[in-house]
Amino acid sequence: MLDRSIFAVIVTYHPQSFLVDHLASIKSQVKQVVVVDNTEDDSSQNILSILKEQGCHVIKNNANLGIGRSQNLGIHWAIEKGCTWVLTLDDDTIIYDGLIELYTHALDDHLGLKNAGIISTQYIDINSGQVLGAPGQRGSEGRWLRTDFLISSGSFFSVETFTKAGGFREEFFLDWVDHDFCFKVRCLGLNNFIYTKPMFEHAMGHKTQHKIPLVNMMVTTNNHPAGRCYLIARNLLVLIKESFLKNPGLSLFYIMYLAHKFALLLFFEQDRRNKLSFFVQGVRDALCNRGCSYQDTVNRMA
Repeated sequence: MLDRSIFAVIVTYHPQSFLVDHLASIKSQVKQVVVVDNTEDDSSQNILSILKEQGCHVIKNNANLGIGRSQNLGIHWAIEKGCTWVLTLDDDTIIYDGLIELYTHALDDHLGLKNAGIISTQYIDINSGQVLGAPGQRGSEGRWLRTDFLISSGSFFSVETFTKAGGFREEFFLDWVDHDFCFKVRCLGLNNFIYTKPMFEHAMGHKTQHKIPLVNMMVTTNNHPAGRCYLIARNLLVLIKESFLKNPGLSLFYIMYLAHKFALLLFFEQDRRNKLSFFVQGVRDALCNRGCSYQDTVNRMA
């Protein structure tokens, strides 16, 4: 069995007691829990105090630094304390007992995980109850499959992989940070794997369904705020530009997603004029290589 010092890094933003309620399951599976809090004010202090009392190391930023920078801060602290493997989590994620055992067993026994970079499992969306991840794999429960991308929450990887990939992309702030990290890991010649059985629960936002007039068809909108529409468009187009020659199939998928997102904003979402304005500005900035630094993103999101 490989020697692993496993730390969980949880990024929080206005955390609720929900996190405290499910902390025991996380603590029982890792050596140390690191909480990086992005709440701008003191409203999270009570929750953070409870987390400290329960043995978590808490990094309080007093500002929303974004998911990428916050994960980097937490992981770099963990590395200083001897961490060799990392589990990244959001503050609304519930992991099941046996998740880390599943990961370590798969890696120790290899189980087809050749040159593994990042591994994760399918998950249940808390809001809809749907099983997400590894679409189109019905009838293959309990298998490890290669995949191009994984969501950040629930992902498991070595410090060596994290360091070689250059960490998480801070200027992306929030959207597509996980996809970018997966892409960089793939560029190292490593593979990302997903286990086709849900081993954690995670909230994927507050989606709403809309019926298309005259057609018996429903579409789902994510209802992101306007600032997120900017990040979604800018960051994804940057990824498309960087990955097109290396993975044209994935880039085509991303292009179709952008077109789909634009159509949903245009026809179904509320505050569409404002959201479309942010979306188009994101496209322009990506195409012109403008406004893509971390500080530019912070100013845009303020």
